[in-house]
Amino acid sequence: MSALSEKMRKAREMRVECGNGKTLTVLRPTPLQWEEIIKSEKIVHGIIGLVTGWSGFVELDFIPGGDPHPLPFDADACTEWLSDNPAIFSSVADAVIDGMTQYLEKKKDAVKN
Repeated sequence: MSALSEKMRKAREMRVECGNGKTLTVLRPTPLQWEEIIKSEKIVHGIIGLVTGWSGFVELDFIPGGDPHPLPFDADACTEWLSDNPAIFSSVADAVIDGMTQYLEKKKDAVKN
């Protein structure tokens, strides 16, 4: 990924607090991604696919008796965990929808001016 595209992607990042010092990094979808998600009829998978990172998570959060050290982001484990935690998935979905709504409102306002 180029430095510019990395900056553009970073500008779309949002944080979703999961409690106990844990945070998920979620991308606001681009309009084309949003359209794909809506049209695919796999909205849950589309939203989970926008989760790109986490902080504060340890193996113990996922497995009883697991390791207490910080884990690098694991998209598959995150998908599994969000699938088993609908309240947190709902927070992620709300953040994605809010982020998209705000983006579209800014675009609309920019056209008016």
